[in-house]
Formats: sequence, C-alpha cells, structure tokens
Amino acid sequence: MKIVWNPAAEDEWAEIIDYCGYNYGQAEAEKKNKRLAKVLQYLESYPEIGHINEDLVGKKYEYREFIVMKPIKVVYFIEGEDIVIAAFVDMRRDPKKLKKQLK
Repeated sequence: MKIVWNPAAEDEWAEIIDYCGYNYGQAEAEKKNKRLAKVLQYLESYPEIGHINEDLVGKKYEYREFIVMKPIKVVYFIEGEDIVIAAFVDMRRDPKKLKKQLK
C-alpha cells in the first residue's frame, strides 16, 4: 500500500509545521515531521491500525484516525491500494468542523 495526500491535508500539515516552527523553533518542527514520517510508514505496513472515526460513520468513506502526537491526529481512509490522508485534526477542535470538511 502507498500513502496518498489529499491537497487539503497537505495544506493543514504545512500550517501545523509553520505554526510550530514560528512558535517553538525549527528543531521542534523537524521533530514533528520526523514523527509524522514514522506514523505514515507504520500506516503503510498496518493500514487498519487506526480506529474508525465514529463521528464520520455514514460518510462516503470509512474514515480512520491515528494520533500523530498530542493533540494532532491524522484522519485517513483506504481506497484500493492507497491510504489517503484526508485531514489533520487538532483534537481540541470542535469535531463538527471535521464532519463538514470531509465527504
């Protein structure tokens, strides 16, 4: 299986890294990027490891989520041989926003 990024998810991750770099330093931003790389590598090997997001049941896809680091989780779905990264979510955020964002 391979990882495929939704363009909106790419933008969300870039915003997270920019915010982190600006507020906590470039070294901390790099740590977050390395952590995400490990998580994505893990998802490639075990794509169903993330639990199904109950708030998104009934949507077009079966969305799963996996914590990258607190408070950020990655929301993804499996489509054929692809693991599609749909969004990154700050767990402190209102979950209703995610429902509106994803199909």
